[in-house]
Amino acid sequence: MPIVLESFAEGRWVPPTGGIAEIPSAIDGHVVATASSAGLDFGAMARHARKIGGPALRRLTFHERADMLKRLAAYLTERKQALYELAFDTGATQKEFRQQAGSLRYRAPLTATLSPRRRAPG
Repeated sequence: MPIVLESFAEGRWVPPTGGIAEIPSAIDGHVVATASSAGLDFGAMARHARKIGGPALRRLTFHERADMLKRLAAYLTERKQALYELAFDTGATQKEFRQQAGSLRYRAPLTATLSPRRRAPG
């Protein structure tokens, strides 16, 4: 059964409402997922990003951002078996997936070294 991809818009998950596109496997063409941008208000999304998302991100220190990357890497690693199966349908290998997750784990501590524990400007 195909995965139904939702959009994260204006701080919430939005299921597709119409104009569904089928996303085929790069390996054998079977439908892996479905998605749609129908019903999304891109202007409202941009305003939300400017008023809420951007300021929230700028309030984070580099260390807090590094912690977010570490948590994301852990989240992906915990779900690696399911993601391996999905990655296969994109034509990627388990090695490529491990490299990407490893890249997040590697970059997180580097991000923390970019600045002392102060907030980014803005």
